[in-house]
Amino acid sequence: MTVELQTEKVFPKMRYFSMAWLKALWRGDRPLWEAWWVFGAGTTIISYGVAFLGAYLLRSPIVEIFLGIWEILIIGVQIFLWVSAWKCAPNTHNKF
Repeated sequence: MTVELQTEKVFPKMRYFSMAWLKALWRGDRPLWEAWWVFGAGTTIISYGVAFLGAYLLRSPIVEIFLGIWEILIIGVQIFLWVSAWKCAPNTHNKF
C-alpha cells in the first residue's frame, strides 16, 4: 500500500485583471478561487452596477442601445468565466 503525498502548487503573484492574469485564467494556470471569486464576483458586481446606472438613472434611447451592446459583452465575459473556472478547477486545496 502506497500513500501519495500531494504537494501544493505555488502560483506566482500576478496583478488582477492584467492581460497576463486573464491569459493564465484561460489556460487554467491560476487557483480556482481567483477565477470564481475575483474575476467572477468582480465582473458580476461591475456589470450589475453599469446596468443599474443605465436602466434607472440615465433614461434615454441611446442608453438602451448601449445596454443591448453591454448585454452581449457580458455574455462573452460569462462564457470566459465558466471556461476559466472549469480549467482552474483542479487548482484547489479542497479536493473531494
